[in-house]
Amino acid sequence: MPVGLLGAGYMGRNHARVLASMPGVRLVGVFDEAYEEVGEYCRRQDLEFFRDPDALMESCRAVVVALPTALHFDFASRAMRAGLDVLVEKPIASSVEEGRGLATLAREAGHVLQVGHVERFNPVCLELPRLVDDPIYISCERLSPFIPTWVGKTGVTLDLMIHDLDLVLSLVGDEVASVQAVARSVESESEDIASALVRFEGGTLAGFTASRVSQAKVRTLSVTQPDLFIAADLLRQTISLHHLISNDFVYDERMGYKQVSVTEIPYLSRYGEPLRLELESFIESVRDRSEPAVTADDGVRALELAGRVMEAAGVPGVPA
Repeated sequence: MPVGLLGAGYMGRNHARVLASMPGVRLVGVFDEAYEEVGEYCRRQDLEFFRDPDALMESCRAVVVALPTALHFDFASRAMRAGLDVLVEKPIASSVEEGRGLATLAREAGHVLQVGHVERFNPVCLELPRLVDDPIYISCERLSPFIPTWVGKTGVTLDLMIHDLDLVLSLVGDEVASVQAVARSVESESEDIASALVRFEGGTLAGFTASRVSQAKVRTLSVTQPDLFIAADLLRQTISLHHLISNDFVYDERMGYKQVSVTEIPYLSRYGEPLRLELESFIESVRDRSEPAVTADDGVRALELAGRVMEAAGVPGVPA
């Protein structure tokens, strides 16, 4: 399948690396507006560089849009109008209106439009829908050190937290009732730390913490259910299930709290790099004409919730 890549920044180059090694896929070439830098990168990687995105799209059946968010709508819609299926990086667009416009265009034209919420394809997250059925509280923590070259105008909510917002929305499957949030800028002009508490109409609570000024890289998610506690480490791709058997206070010379529980370590049905699993899923949807695992509507919902978090935290939000 001939596939093109629009955008060769940090994430785009990861897409190029994976696409170039996928069986049954031919990476036709790369377009980016940074002609000199990306042209040199393509020469080193033996990839064809296109100065004209339309010329690249004419040779493709599908494209990956990994350009800056402000360009997502223009290039994703341009590709679909050219008859192509599209994987667009997260967030789906720079405004909710643009995101909805892309979703409508994909539906009306019958194109596959997948949004690159890559954490959905983490082997741990692929297992979670089987385990999460009655969540009381979900806690997400996503921390990273500060890397100046990675930080543009985007705040940590759209940069990091949106991954967890999308994950929780997919697991809970319910409407958001209320959002509380706080945020702080430390190293950049936008928010570098944000914490949010989201209440869903069915009663589920979800807490989110995202930081890009941490001294450690952390990606964890836990779920409290009436009869089960799920603890997941998304970096190490491990998951454990904890069942409480009994608990009691001991009133003797030990004077303490005693708890007995059983811990299970389930076998994950799939292992591997999330980005590769994401791209494999996209290619499968293109071939089978099936609905993508992360739809445009999913991308819009995550963007809407991110906007509500930013608004609640008092930072410039996502345009409607």
